[in-house]
Order: sequence, then C-alpha cells, then structure tokens
Amino acid sequence: MQNKKRNSIYKFCSFNKYSLTNISKNQIYCNHYSVFNDPFECWAITNTGIPDPIKNENRFLNIIKVWGFTPDRKEEALEYYHNYLEHFIQDQIDVDNYINSARICCFSSNSQNLLMWAHYANGLRGFCIEYDSTQLSNEAVIIPVNYFKSPSILEAISYPLANDIYWHAEDEDSDNAVNYIKDFYSKMLATKPIEWKYEKEIRLIFHTESENKKGEGLKYPESAIKSIIIGEKASKENIQHLKSIISENNITIPFFIAKRDRNNYKVIIELL
Repeated sequence: MQNKKRNSIYKFCSFNKYSLTNISKNQIYCNHYSVFNDPFECWAITNTGIPDPIKNENRFLNIIKVWGFTPDRKEEALEYYHNYLEHFIQDQIDVDNYINSARICCFSSNSQNLLMWAHYANGLRGFCIEYDSTQLSNEAVIIPVNYFKSPSILEAISYPLANDIYWHAEDEDSDNAVNYIKDFYSKMLATKPIEWKYEKEIRLIFHTESENKKGEGLKYPESAIKSIIIGEKASKENIQHLKSIISENNITIPFFIAKRDRNNYKVIIELL
C-alpha cells in the first residue's frame, strides 16, 4: 500500500464507543480547540488598531505588505495609509471569537507514522480510516498545519483590508489578497509548535454559531471512506464489530493491516 495517495487523509482511532458511533453515523466529530492536548493550541499574538509607522515600523510594514508594498516603498504607502485604514478599524476581526467559533477535526497525511499509531491508535490496537478529502464536506475547509518555533503574529485590521482588496482589486492584487487571507486563517487555526511536526497534521475546520464549546458532528457521504487500516494488535472482536458497522452502512472498501516490520523500526501496511 502506498504511504501517501492523492487526496487521502488519515484519521487514527482507538476502538471505543465514540469512534465506532461516528463511523456508524457517517460522521466525523469536530471539537473546540480547548479539548486538544497541545497547551499552545490556537496560540497567537494579536495586534489591534492602526500602528504608528515610526514607533511600530514592523507592524506598519506587515500591513502595507497586504497592499503589495515592499519596505522600499513605505513612503509611497504613507500617502494614504491613515485615511484608508480608518475605514477598516471597526471591521477588524475579533480573533478570539473567530477561533472560539471553529470546530476542528485532525487528520494526518501519513498512514505509516509509528508515533501516530502509538499515540492515537492505542499502540497498534486501534485502527486508521483513510478518507478522500475532496468528498468529506462542502461546509468546511481542509488545510495542512504549519509548524513554527514561536507563535504567529496577527494584525486584526489586515483581514478586512485583504477582503476589500480581494473584491475590488485587479487580478494580481486579488491573488495576493487571497494568499494573505489563507495565511491569516492558517496562523489562527492551523499553526502548532515545531515539536508536533511528526504528526504531519491536516485539519478540517468549520465554524458554528453555537456560543458554547461543545463539539459537533459533520456528516459525510459513504463514498468518503476509501479504506480502513487495522492495527495488528487489535482484538478479533473489535475487528469483527468494525467490519459489521461498515457492512451495515453498505460501504464496500478494502481492509488493511498495519504491522511491525521485523527488520526495521517502522510500520508496514498490507492487505488484510
């Protein structure tokens, strides 16, 4: 089995009532970030207001970058900097509320990661679901996680500014604005300390109007599941239970087994 296939993302699970119930309901469960085990989850530095171009030059340069201005053109940007930004001060994004409205489900791009099998699939006693990322949901975005040594810095006023440029600018400037919006979104909701890089995480994210921090299920079509990989230490009872759920949902997919390689510290995957 190929370690990485096009559009495939992998959800590592233990055998428990929650993981099996989600499969039986054809849903993934998306949580508020506060239940995750990384203490720096969604941890970013947020700047608000309009920075002084002299006293806060770095902030100033980051904001004019949204317009496409390089540092050597800062004098040109100053000509309409304050007047233009004043229109967006009331629309600057409330980063905390936006993060709190997000519900997140975590996947990996690597089906053979030994640490993922150890940490999230109960030491090869659990299983891993291969999903087709293009079929999971039209209500959510799917983005890779970025890993850095220090927290991201966000300029709250830059988000509405980039949106305005997207809707009113020429093609090249519009493309730059889109890239900035994606980067801003990633820094808010899909950035982690570099120590987590081994996970090669991919996130599915949608936003809810709920004011609490409860997780929510997100339905997917049966065709979203491409295969299931079962750890070699899984019990026969658990394997049979899982297969019966898949059969009851009228899903026809291959089953694989994740095994320890006899000659190396790695996991190999074979047809079950």
